[in-house]
Amino acid sequence: MGIHAIVGGQWGDEGKGKIVDYFSADADVVARYQGGANAGHTVFIGEEQFILHQVPSGILSPGTRCLMGTGMVVDPVALAEEISELQDRGIDCLKQIGLAYNSHLVMPVHRIMDGISEDHSQDQTIGTTRRGIGPTYADRHARRGIPVATMLDADRFRAATKEHLRYANTIITKIYNQEAVKFEDFWDTLQQARELILPMITDVSHELIQALHDEKNILSEGAQGVLLDLDFGSYPYVTSSHPGTVGVSVGLGVPSNAITRSTGIFKAYCTRVGEGPFPTELTDESGEKLRESGGEYGATTGRPRRCGWFDTVLGEYSASMNGFTDICITKADVLGAFEEIELCTSYKNQDDSFLNLQQIENVQPEYTSYPGWNSDIAAAKSFEEFPEELKSYLEAIERKLNTPISIVSTGPERTQLVMK
Repeated sequence: MGIHAIVGGQWGDEGKGKIVDYFSADADVVARYQGGANAGHTVFIGEEQFILHQVPSGILSPGTRCLMGTGMVVDPVALAEEISELQDRGIDCLKQIGLAYNSHLVMPVHRIMDGISEDHSQDQTIGTTRRGIGPTYADRHARRGIPVATMLDADRFRAATKEHLRYANTIITKIYNQEAVKFEDFWDTLQQARELILPMITDVSHELIQALHDEKNILSEGAQGVLLDLDFGSYPYVTSSHPGTVGVSVGLGVPSNAITRSTGIFKAYCTRVGEGPFPTELTDESGEKLRESGGEYGATTGRPRRCGWFDTVLGEYSASMNGFTDICITKADVLGAFEEIELCTSYKNQDDSFLNLQQIENVQPEYTSYPGWNSDIAAAKSFEEFPEELKSYLEAIERKLNTPISIVSTGPERTQLVMK
């Protein structure tokens, strides 16, 4: 059956959690392949809202195996808190979760260093979530990180933690002139998290390869979006991993040809959190209207998201680079409040030879106007029930991205999905 990859096609916050939750109903395994607690995947079940940061969105489907792959950086304290919150809400998830032994740990000092780094980057603030993601990936690539497997031996884990803290405190005190972090301030909490996590540690790659051999239904779930990719996004305003389909294979330890379907998730408009270029950003009343109508505030940070019209130039870049077999459009209902909708179809001063995401802050978007539908589509059950204006808008996106739309989300609840 292969792996069905669910990938954010924009700057993250596209609604991946809801789509993974939908497909999880028929999935045997949901595997997260990158990122960490900087994710905020929101799923509504009736009036109840679940915000998942590290645990895969399939956790809300009883019996689904939820794997956290080697491409992730895992905050053990935050993970223990997330699991406790799920348990308090009646979801017995401990046996569902598997954590890759060769993923890396976000230590408490990583979060501190992330905040200090942001505060001292006056000339080029990235706008990170301050969850310690960047510093952990940096330590990983510098071969001074702490793999999850280190937790299996209590003495080794304690020694590794102390040595890592010694190195981190050198930077904190000598470079940033900040007070050193004390081992005693976090060790007990870290130990408690370790005790909870130990039974979850597994060989995720082996589990997935066996599941492929057994022809099980597997979903892979990423965090953030393709335009925040470390190599293919708007560097340096990017995340520290690979949210696209290129990250699935290395992030899960599976062959690349195991991916048989890749669904790109796009909002019906665009949003971005943090710094960085955003060609179609709206700083006027329309932008504020999008933010308020769409509830565009970060699930992880609570920060207001920057809002703008759908950008088909970046959308086509994302779709072609990731080889999307189909796309899903979320929050189409939000645009129902607009008399007229703009769709960016080209850039005035863009060299057609290639799209330089490091220089897109200089482009001038060109728009095609589409009439709004001025109606509530929340109750629609089929594509045929959509207003003609919405159909035209969606068809224009399909043409520009050269990829068929398979699903349209018409509201926040898990049942508000229309299949095309």
